[in-house]
Amino acid sequence: MTPREQEVLTLLADGASNQAIADALFITPNTAKRHVKHILGKLDATNRIQAVLRARELHVLSLHP
Repeated sequence: MTPREQEVLTLLADGASNQAIADALFITPNTAKRHVKHILGKLDATNRIQAVLRARELHVLSLHP
């Protein structure tokens, strides 16, 4: 997982939309969407929730409040 994908994954865990991710990281919504797609593929997930759960299982995403 790239450092940028890690940032996107953290925002996904917070429930951020593609637009919110784009705004937070100063990227376009299409770039955010592409990062999300790559994350889903790398984690073998079909949706955002599954990706976050899988990332936590694999200790790619730490639990945070």
